[in-house]
Amino acid sequence: MDGRFVRLQVAMDSTELRKAEEDKSLLEAQLRQAQKMEAIGTLAGGISHDFNNLLQAILGYTQILLLDKEKDDPEFEQLREIEMAARKAGELIRQLLTFSRKVESQLRPVDLNREVQQVTKMLKRTLPKMIDIKLNLQEDLKIINADTMYFPVKKKPEEKAQGEIEKKYPEGGSETVLLIDDEIFLRQLGKQMLTKFGYTVLTAPDGEKGLELYSQNRDDIHLIVLDLIMPGMGGERCLEELLKIEPKAKIVIASGYAIKGSIKETLEAGAGGFIEKPYQVNQILKVVREVLDRK
Repeated sequence: MDGRFVRLQVAMDSTELRKAEEDKSLLEAQLRQAQKMEAIGTLAGGISHDFNNLLQAILGYTQILLLDKEKDDPEFEQLREIEMAARKAGELIRQLLTFSRKVESQLRPVDLNREVQQVTKMLKRTLPKMIDIKLNLQEDLKIINADTMYFPVKKKPEEKAQGEIEKKYPEGGSETVLLIDDEIFLRQLGKQMLTKFGYTVLTAPDGEKGLELYSQNRDDIHLIVLDLIMPGMGGERCLEELLKIEPKAKIVIASGYAIKGSIKETLEAGAGGFIEKPYQVNQILKVVREVLDRK
């Protein structure tokens, strides 16, 4: 060795390392976003049941009042506005649940011009007054099937657009219905809806009392409307116990929080039908009549 210093330089291509770090950061960001969406879904699911129950009372009692009003009554249009507002609020809850992937998307007839106009009304309330919104809507726009990406044009133009009021109500009946729901105002509302069209209605505040009533009046009860989310044993357990008493019992599940996939599972477990809260008079009458007439 002659005592000279030697400098050693090492060069390394860090492109792959930087790419790996970027990929890791991207995955972490996606994970955080997924966690946020899961939190939104959990929150939405937690409030939707109670919120839909409140909307059910507003919508249901409004429609009962409408039954006794003629179109030329000065209160008719006011009641229709209340009804439309309640239905729109129910749609907003469903959109939130669909967005968070907590419920299945359900296509329905939609007038896109009307939807744009509704959003415009909301924006005008929230934007500063110096901002003006101008609409350029396409005339004679066709009704589409839609729900938060699939837009096929409806083949039957005679079908009613979303939000339009049904003028005719399904046939009623003389059968006895057992209504099981933990909310007293919903039991009273459901009873009023069904008795107005000829049915006899028994009510129960929970699954335990419902089972007791059904056991005592099994031969006289033709159909059961069962809330899915209740304290105590809950709707799913109550369904199981009812079917143990009578495997052929006709049961309609009612709920404002239909978790994705649970409707199919509940129907497969023995329920004869499902109605989503907040339901309308014509909806509950239609489902009840269909299940009762089913052999």
